[in-house]
Amino acid sequence: MTNYWWANQSDNFEQVEGTLWTNFVNEGGARRPGAAALGNTRPGDVVFHCDKQLIKTVSIIVSDPVTAYRPPAYQSRQSGSDTDEGWLVLVKPLVTDLRINRREELSSVELGGTGPLNKLGGLKRGVYLSPIPEGSAEKLLAISGVEVPDIPEMDLDEYAQPFSDAGLAGTDKLVLAKRRVEQHYLRSILLQESETKCSICHREVPENLLVAGHIKPRWACSEEERKNFLSIAMLICLLGCDSLYERGLIAVDARGNVTRTSQSVTPDVDRLLDALAGNECLAHNGSTADFFQWHRGNTFVG
Repeated sequence: MTNYWWANQSDNFEQVEGTLWTNFVNEGGARRPGAAALGNTRPGDVVFHCDKQLIKTVSIIVSDPVTAYRPPAYQSRQSGSDTDEGWLVLVKPLVTDLRINRREELSSVELGGTGPLNKLGGLKRGVYLSPIPEGSAEKLLAISGVEVPDIPEMDLDEYAQPFSDAGLAGTDKLVLAKRRVEQHYLRSILLQESETKCSICHREVPENLLVAGHIKPRWACSEEERKNFLSIAMLICLLGCDSLYERGLIAVDARGNVTRTSQSVTPDVDRLLDALAGNECLAHNGSTADFFQWHRGNTFVG
Protein backbone atom coordinates (compact mmCIF):
# COMPACT_ATOMS: atom_id res chain seq x y z
CA MET A 1 0.00 0.00 0.00
CA THR A 2 1.32 3.44 -0.97
CA ASN A 3 1.25 6.19 1.64
CA TYR A 4 1.16 9.87 0.73
CA TRP A 5 2.94 12.73 2.48
CA TRP A 6 3.12 16.52 2.37
CA ALA A 7 6.52 18.09 3.14
CA ASN A 8 6.73 21.76 4.11
CA GLN A 9 10.23 22.77 3.01
CA SER A 10 9.93 26.56 2.69
CA ASP A 11 13.10 28.46 1.64
CA ASN A 12 15.16 25.32 2.19
CA PHE A 13 13.48 23.65 -0.77
CA GLU A 14 16.07 24.53 -3.42
CA GLN A 15 19.00 23.22 -1.34
CA VAL A 16 17.82 19.78 -0.31
CA GLU A 17 16.61 18.06 -3.49
CA GLY A 18 16.69 14.31 -3.15
CA THR A 19 16.40 14.21 0.64
CA LEU A 20 14.02 14.62 3.54
CA TRP A 21 15.54 15.20 6.97
CA THR A 22 14.32 16.53 10.28
CA ASN A 23 15.91 16.41 13.70
CA PHE A 24 14.27 14.45 16.49
CA VAL A 25 13.91 17.40 18.87
CA ASN A 26 13.84 21.19 18.60
CA GLU A 27 16.09 23.65 20.45
CA GLY A 28 13.88 23.36 23.53
CA GLY A 29 14.21 19.59 23.66
CA ALA A 30 10.64 18.94 22.52
CA ARG A 31 10.13 16.17 19.97
CA ARG A 32 9.31 17.45 16.50
CA PRO A 33 5.97 16.19 15.14
CA GLY A 34 7.45 15.67 11.69
CA ALA A 35 10.19 13.41 13.03
CA ALA A 36 7.76 10.65 13.96
CA ALA A 37 6.07 10.95 10.57
CA LEU A 38 9.36 10.73 8.66
CA GLY A 39 10.31 7.65 10.66
CA ASN A 40 7.11 5.98 9.44
CA THR A 41 7.81 6.42 5.73
CA ARG A 42 8.88 3.57 3.47
CA PRO A 43 10.11 3.01 -0.10
CA GLY A 44 7.34 3.55 -2.61
CA ASP A 45 5.58 6.29 -0.63
CA VAL A 46 4.82 9.50 -2.52
CA VAL A 47 5.75 12.98 -1.27
CA PHE A 48 4.36 16.36 -2.33
CA HIS A 49 7.00 19.03 -1.64
CA CYS A 50 5.59 22.44 -0.77
CA ASP A 51 7.66 25.64 -0.94
CA LYS A 52 5.60 28.28 0.86
CA GLN A 53 2.24 28.18 -0.93
CA LEU A 54 3.35 26.25 -4.01
CA ILE A 55 3.64 22.51 -4.51
CA LYS A 56 6.74 22.34 -6.70
CA THR A 57 7.82 18.71 -6.72
CA VAL A 58 6.34 15.24 -6.46
CA SER A 59 8.78 12.51 -5.50
CA ILE A 60 8.88 8.87 -4.55
CA ILE A 61 10.73 7.58 -1.49
CA VAL A 62 13.55 5.18 -2.38
CA SER A 63 15.11 4.34 0.99
CA ASP A 64 14.06 3.35 4.46
CA PRO A 65 14.50 6.10 7.06
CA VAL A 66 17.89 6.06 8.78
CA THR A 67 19.32 8.11 11.64
CA ALA A 68 21.80 10.72 10.42
CA TYR A 69 23.40 13.94 11.53
CA ARG A 70 22.06 17.18 10.06
CA PRO A 71 23.01 17.36 6.34
CA PRO A 72 24.91 20.54 5.44
CA ALA A 73 22.12 21.98 3.28
CA TYR A 74 19.85 22.11 6.31
CA GLN A 75 22.33 24.02 8.45
CA SER A 76 20.98 27.55 8.18
CA ARG A 77 17.31 26.78 8.23
CA GLN A 78 16.74 24.99 11.52
CA SER A 79 17.95 25.56 15.04
CA GLY A 80 20.51 23.23 16.50
CA SER A 81 24.01 22.02 15.75
CA ASP A 82 25.57 20.02 12.94
CA THR A 83 25.54 16.95 15.18
CA ASP A 84 21.78 17.02 15.67
CA GLU A 85 20.38 13.59 15.05
CA GLY A 86 17.29 13.01 12.97
CA TRP A 87 15.65 10.85 10.34
CA LEU A 88 17.04 10.93 6.79
CA VAL A 89 15.12 9.61 3.78
CA LEU A 90 16.23 9.61 0.15
CA VAL A 91 13.70 10.51 -2.53
CA LYS A 92 13.66 10.44 -6.32
CA PRO A 93 11.80 13.35 -7.95
CA LEU A 94 9.08 12.36 -10.41
CA VAL A 95 8.38 15.92 -11.53
CA THR A 96 10.18 19.11 -10.49
CA ASP A 97 8.63 22.00 -12.42
CA LEU A 98 5.21 22.21 -10.79
CA ARG A 99 3.55 25.40 -9.60
CA ILE A 100 0.39 24.16 -7.89
CA ASN A 101 -0.99 26.91 -5.68
CA ARG A 102 -2.24 25.27 -2.51
CA ARG A 103 -4.62 28.18 -1.85
CA GLU A 104 -6.33 27.63 -5.19
CA GLU A 105 -6.50 23.86 -4.73
CA LEU A 106 -7.81 23.69 -1.16
CA SER A 107 -10.62 21.42 -2.32
CA SER A 108 -7.98 18.80 -3.10
CA VAL A 109 -6.65 18.65 0.46
CA GLU A 110 -8.65 18.10 3.63
CA LEU A 111 -8.70 20.89 6.19
CA GLY A 112 -7.80 20.12 9.78
CA GLY A 113 -7.30 16.52 10.86
CA THR A 114 -3.85 14.97 10.51
CA GLY A 115 -3.02 16.70 7.21
CA PRO A 116 -0.82 19.76 6.59
CA LEU A 117 -3.59 22.40 6.63
CA ASN A 118 -5.51 23.82 9.55
CA LYS A 119 -9.27 24.41 9.48
CA LEU A 120 -8.76 27.82 7.86
CA GLY A 121 -6.63 26.43 5.06
CA GLY A 122 -3.30 27.67 6.39
CA LEU A 123 -0.23 25.54 6.91
CA LYS A 124 0.13 24.09 10.39
CA ARG A 125 3.03 25.77 12.17
CA GLY A 126 6.13 23.74 12.90
CA VAL A 127 4.91 20.59 11.12
CA TYR A 128 7.49 19.37 8.60
CA LEU A 129 5.83 16.22 7.27
CA SER A 130 2.16 15.29 7.33
CA PRO A 131 0.19 12.34 5.95
CA ILE A 132 -2.50 13.13 3.40
CA PRO A 133 -5.45 10.86 2.52
CA GLU A 134 -5.35 8.77 -0.63
CA GLY A 135 -8.29 10.66 -2.11
CA SER A 136 -6.56 14.03 -1.68
CA ALA A 137 -3.33 12.61 -3.09
CA GLU A 138 -5.08 11.23 -6.16
CA LYS A 139 -6.57 14.66 -6.90
CA LEU A 140 -3.15 16.30 -6.59
CA LEU A 141 -1.55 13.64 -8.78
CA ALA A 142 -4.21 14.23 -11.42
CA ILE A 143 -3.49 17.97 -11.34
CA SER A 144 0.26 17.23 -11.53
CA GLY A 145 -0.10 14.79 -14.40
CA VAL A 146 2.12 12.34 -12.52
CA GLU A 147 1.89 8.56 -12.73
CA VAL A 148 3.56 6.86 -9.79
CA PRO A 149 5.86 4.01 -10.85
CA ASP A 150 6.30 0.81 -8.91
CA ILE A 151 9.52 0.47 -6.93
CA PRO A 152 11.44 -2.45 -8.50
CA GLU A 153 12.67 -5.34 -6.42
CA MET A 154 16.19 -4.63 -5.22
CA ASP A 155 18.96 -6.84 -6.57
CA LEU A 156 21.08 -7.13 -3.45
CA ASP A 157 23.87 -8.94 -5.32
CA GLU A 158 24.21 -5.89 -7.55
CA TYR A 159 23.52 -3.11 -5.07
CA ALA A 160 24.28 -4.25 -1.52
CA GLN A 161 27.66 -3.61 0.02
CA PRO A 162 29.50 -6.29 2.03
CA PHE A 163 29.05 -6.39 5.78
CA SER A 164 31.33 -7.29 8.62
CA ASP A 165 30.34 -10.03 11.06
CA ALA A 166 28.76 -7.40 13.28
CA GLY A 167 24.99 -7.21 13.52
CA LEU A 168 23.24 -4.82 11.18
CA ALA A 169 22.63 -1.31 12.51
CA GLY A 170 20.09 1.35 11.61
CA THR A 171 21.98 2.86 8.69
CA ASP A 172 22.37 -0.56 7.07
CA LYS A 173 18.79 -0.12 5.90
CA LEU A 174 20.08 2.54 3.53
CA VAL A 175 21.90 -0.18 1.61
CA LEU A 176 18.52 -1.53 0.51
CA ALA A 177 18.23 1.53 -1.73
CA LYS A 178 20.26 1.35 -4.90
CA ARG A 179 23.87 2.29 -4.26
CA ARG A 180 23.74 4.95 -6.94
CA VAL A 181 21.03 6.76 -4.94
CA GLU A 182 23.23 6.96 -1.85
CA GLN A 183 26.23 7.81 -4.03
CA HIS A 184 24.28 10.70 -5.57
CA TYR A 185 23.41 12.03 -2.13
CA LEU A 186 26.97 11.84 -0.78
CA ARG A 187 28.38 13.41 -3.93
CA SER A 188 25.87 16.28 -3.87
CA ILE A 189 26.86 17.08 -0.26
CA LEU A 190 30.57 17.11 -1.12
CA LEU A 191 30.00 19.24 -4.23
CA GLN A 192 28.20 21.82 -2.10
CA GLU A 193 31.24 22.05 0.14
CA SER A 194 34.11 22.08 -2.36
CA GLU A 195 35.25 22.69 -5.93
CA THR A 196 34.94 20.12 -8.70
CA LYS A 197 38.47 18.89 -8.10
CA CYS A 198 39.78 15.45 -7.29
CA SER A 199 40.99 15.33 -3.70
CA ILE A 200 44.03 13.28 -4.71
CA CYS A 201 45.33 14.58 -8.07
CA HIS A 202 43.79 18.11 -7.89
CA ARG A 203 42.60 17.90 -11.48
CA GLU A 204 39.47 19.92 -12.16
CA VAL A 205 37.08 17.62 -13.99
CA PRO A 206 33.36 17.55 -14.89
CA GLU A 207 31.04 16.51 -12.08
CA ASN A 208 30.22 13.24 -13.84
CA LEU A 209 33.88 12.22 -13.53
CA LEU A 210 33.88 12.69 -9.75
CA VAL A 211 32.48 10.19 -7.26
CA ALA A 212 32.01 10.23 -3.52
CA GLY A 213 34.66 7.69 -2.59
CA HIS A 214 34.41 6.26 0.91
CA ILE A 215 37.60 7.11 2.79
CA LYS A 216 36.98 4.16 5.09
CA PRO A 217 34.78 1.40 3.65
CA ARG A 218 31.18 1.74 4.70
CA TRP A 219 31.06 -1.83 6.02
CA ALA A 220 33.92 -1.00 8.40
CA CYS A 221 32.32 2.17 9.78
CA SER A 222 30.53 2.25 13.10
CA GLU A 223 26.95 3.44 13.32
CA GLU A 224 28.19 6.78 14.66
CA GLU A 225 30.69 7.18 11.81
CA ARG A 226 28.10 6.46 9.14
CA LYS A 227 25.97 9.38 10.29
CA ASN A 228 28.74 11.86 9.53
CA PHE A 229 28.35 12.15 5.77
CA LEU A 230 30.89 14.94 5.36
CA SER A 231 33.64 12.89 6.96
CA ILE A 232 33.21 9.41 5.51
CA ALA A 233 33.73 10.29 1.84
CA MET A 234 35.79 12.50 -0.46
CA LEU A 235 35.47 13.70 -4.03
CA ILE A 236 37.79 11.55 -6.11
CA CYS A 237 38.09 11.24 -9.88
CA LEU A 238 37.35 8.32 -12.16
CA LEU A 239 40.53 8.99 -14.12
CA GLY A 240 42.42 6.51 -11.97
CA CYS A 241 42.61 7.92 -8.46
CA ASP A 242 39.46 6.17 -7.26
CA SER A 243 40.76 2.74 -8.30
CA LEU A 244 44.27 3.36 -6.98
CA TYR A 245 42.95 4.43 -3.57
CA GLU A 246 40.42 1.62 -3.34
CA ARG A 247 43.10 -0.98 -4.13
CA GLY A 248 45.49 0.47 -1.58
CA LEU A 249 48.16 1.56 -4.05
CA ILE A 250 47.96 5.08 -2.63
CA ALA A 251 47.05 6.36 0.83
CA VAL A 252 47.03 9.61 2.79
CA ASP A 253 49.52 9.98 5.61
CA ALA A 254 49.06 11.70 8.98
CA ARG A 255 50.20 15.04 7.53
CA GLY A 256 47.58 14.86 4.81
CA ASN A 257 49.95 14.03 1.96
CA VAL A 258 49.43 11.32 -0.65
CA THR A 259 51.84 8.43 -0.35
CA ARG A 260 52.35 5.56 -2.78
CA THR A 261 53.01 1.89 -2.32
CA SER A 262 56.66 0.94 -2.12
CA GLN A 263 55.97 -2.01 -4.37
CA SER A 264 56.56 -1.76 -8.10
CA VAL A 265 53.50 -2.40 -10.27
CA THR A 266 54.26 -1.68 -13.93
CA PRO A 267 56.40 1.13 -15.36
CA ASP A 268 53.33 3.08 -16.48
CA VAL A 269 51.51 2.69 -13.16
CA ASP A 270 54.68 3.47 -11.23
CA ARG A 271 55.02 6.77 -13.09
CA LEU A 272 51.42 7.62 -12.22
CA LEU A 273 51.97 6.75 -8.56
CA ASP A 274 55.15 8.84 -8.45
CA ALA A 275 53.27 11.82 -9.88
CA LEU A 276 50.62 11.59 -7.15
CA ALA A 277 53.00 11.01 -4.24
CA GLY A 278 53.47 14.12 -2.14
CA ASN A 279 50.24 15.81 -3.23
CA GLU A 280 48.23 17.41 -0.44
CA CYS A 281 44.94 15.57 -0.05
CA LEU A 282 42.21 18.20 -0.28
CA ALA A 283 39.87 16.12 1.89
CA HIS A 284 42.24 15.63 4.81
CA ASN A 285 41.22 17.51 7.95
CA GLY A 286 40.55 16.95 11.62
CA SER A 287 37.28 15.12 11.02
CA THR A 288 38.57 12.82 8.25
CA ALA A 289 42.05 12.03 9.61
CA ASP A 290 40.97 8.91 11.53
CA PHE A 291 39.24 7.52 8.43
CA PHE A 292 42.39 7.99 6.36
CA GLN A 293 44.41 6.34 9.14
CA TRP A 294 42.12 3.29 9.02
CA HIS A 295 42.62 3.01 5.26
CA ARG A 296 46.37 3.38 5.65
CA GLY A 297 46.52 0.63 8.26
CA ASN A 298 44.06 -1.82 6.73
CA THR A 299 43.98 -1.32 2.95
CA PHE A 300 47.23 0.36 1.96
CA VAL A 301 49.85 -1.86 0.32
CA GLY A 302 52.83 -0.24 2.03
